[in-house]
Amino acid sequence: MPGACDRHLKRSRICATPSASGGYFCIDCRRPGSRRGEYNLVAQGISAAYIRSPGITATLGLAGRTASLTLAPAELLLLFLGGWVGRTPLGERACVARFGMLIDLRTCIGCHACSVACKAEFDVPLGAFRDTVKYVEEGKYPKARRHFIPVLCNHCEDAPCLEACPTGAISRLADGQVVIEKGDCNVNRFCMSACPYGAIYVDPDENVAQKCTFCEHRTTQGLEPACVEVCPTKCRIFGDLDDPGAEIAQKANANRTEVWKEDAGTNPRVLYIDPRGALGLIGADGVQVDTRSKMPAVGP
Repeated sequence: MPGACDRHLKRSRICATPSASGGYFCIDCRRPGSRRGEYNLVAQGISAAYIRSPGITATLGLAGRTASLTLAPAELLLLFLGGWVGRTPLGERACVARFGMLIDLRTCIGCHACSVACKAEFDVPLGAFRDTVKYVEEGKYPKARRHFIPVLCNHCEDAPCLEACPTGAISRLADGQVVIEKGDCNVNRFCMSACPYGAIYVDPDENVAQKCTFCEHRTTQGLEPACVEVCPTKCRIFGDLDDPGAEIAQKANANRTEVWKEDAGTNPRVLYIDPRGALGLIGADGVQVDTRSKMPAVGP
């Protein structure tokens, strides 16, 4: 199919086109300009999970999720034969979530419950992090202030790691979560060099690149990421950024939000409420890197 992304098509087996355009693009890549709920699906070789009304509505299994769309009888036949299904009837749209995370720095207390839960969830080795909290001190006594800033992979709209990976091990799921397929990674470290957030590390036990996945294995089951679930102050909110009824979208619309390292131009999906400008204090840091001095020792 002209214009489809072969690298991601082979994994998700689905591509899409904006309803007002005739040019196809990869739904895994989610290039700028894509919007939730504006896709006419094109499927190849995907069996229907079930048919609610033959010739009218089919529910398809897509990368662990489902999408409903209306099909003409001829298109339905093509679906079962494993061929290409062209366009859905005018007005029918498939709804694709755009997952993201909102972190309210006003309520983070630096307890590290999030990073501990992440370590336990994924058995992250010592010295590496999928998720951690930066401690930053600003000013001098008597006007000194300490900031707590949770950091993780930003699951960027324009993810440089995805473009840098030569083996196709890094891909974007239909809902925007950026993941690494262990079996495809040859540990070339190009992704690590490309990521401006230092979010990727090499697992020494499995000898594979790893990073935060927004707990994709949990969210596919309707659960929240581990870090969100354990936060005692609920400073983290996970959900669909494009759903007006979602808590994350409502809070983001009600507050001014910032992103970490905006100048990198990656369009992160991790947003921050940061009225004190704390993010600017860790501009040279990364998830795995802390360029500031260590916290002072406690006690005599």
